[in-house]
Amino acid sequence: MVEQLKRDFANLCNNSEKITPTIHLNMQEVKTNGKKLLYIEVPESEEVRIAFFNNTR
Repeated sequence: MVEQLKRDFANLCNNSEKITPTIHLNMQEVKTNGKKLLYIEVPESEEVRIAFFNNTR
């Protein structure tokens, strides 16, 4: 499940129809309390103008 989430998120970040400009984010898998978390640090940026999710603003 986590591996699929990583792939889906990476594909989203590299899709110029969804996020402009495309971005590269580091993902880290973390285990806490017996659960896996996907930690993604998103730096502040003025370059990303509009992010689309499911083709909506």
